[in-house]
Amino acid sequence: MSHHTSSPTHAATATAVPIVPPRQAREKVLIVAHADCWIEAFAEHHVDVRLETMPYGCGSVEGELMAEEWFERQLSRPFRNIFCPGLRTTLGKPLSALPSDIAKREYDLALLRGIQQATKEGTR
Repeated sequence: MSHHTSSPTHAATATAVPIVPPRQAREKVLIVAHADCWIEAFAEHHVDVRLETMPYGCGSVEGELMAEEWFERQLSRPFRNIFCPGLRTTLGKPLSALPSDIAKREYDLALLRGIQQATKEGTR
């Protein structure tokens, strides 16, 4: 018959393994800002998305704070609860996409395809 006893010294040296919760799948939301100022949001149907306009704060710190306070007060509670810096996932300014930008990208892609094709032919 075997007895297993644990000494205080043995218990003190044991390391606890932290329990790590499984990583949750992240919902995807795509916001598209068009050149004519239209904004589209794309997400699965179970995701609530709301587009709002922050009032202009007249370029002063005080004005910006007043605009943010007003904005926050007018939001419905579910959206007010997520309107905080710690929950902001993205910050940026839409880049312009002029026809010349698109033409340059198409030219660059055609050039890369040509180089890739020439490389393939050169290795045969």
